[in-house]
Amino acid sequence: YVSGELYPESYEYSVETYAKEIINGDLAIYSDKAKELAASMLHYGAYSQMYFSYNTGNLANRGLKELDLSSVTAECFAGIVKANNRNLEGLGSIMGSSLVLESETTLKLYFEPEEGVAGANLQFTYKGERLEASEVIYDNNTWICIPITNIAADKLGGTIEITVSDSVTSKNGILKYSALTCGYSVLKDADSYSTNIQNLVKALYLYNRAAAAYKDHSSTEFVPEL
Repeated sequence: YVSGELYPESYEYSVETYAKEIINGDLAIYSDKAKELAASMLHYGAYSQMYFSYNTGNLANRGLKELDLSSVTAECFAGIVKANNRNLEGLGSIMGSSLVLESETTLKLYFEPEEGVAGANLQFTYKGERLEASEVIYDNNTWICIPITNIAADKLGGTIEITVSDSVTSKNGILKYSALTCGYSVLKDADSYSTNIQNLVKALYLYNRAAAAYKDHSSTEFVPEL
């Protein structure tokens, strides 16, 4: 509709189209950082398509220069993992995690309360807001699934801090974890994982780096809306 009048013509547009307009656009409008971010996003999208077997005949990065993944190793994630704090004395420990790569990126942490600590009495807060945790059964163990939703691309490599408190004992502590911890787990034990998942976490790492670099730069950059 234009000014209330119906037009029969249709117009198609997509994230891929917009990203490639940035990549091929004038440097006077789009900086190198913006171009690198757009390309990294499309490469990550393509590797996601290959991993999830989705529309693989129409990859998002078609026509782009091939992405060099060789520089991404387990060591790239070592500092990220080192910043994690998985254990809280008197409360419990993170026993595992999973990363949900959908339209929103969600990190799920699986927390096991210490013996004598009731999971129902535990509260988990992130950025001042209480998280909707739920109990899950894994291999006859009762764990608590803690979801952190909608993690921005530039925040994937950062440390997420979750406050855990026991409403009965008043004990509390801070869990620290990064969404990109999954990359270290995959690449340090590469023989146990497919090439597709290895390439996906490598592309995700490069997407995060490009997003973080753009975020640092963008305070002085104007990107027009189309």
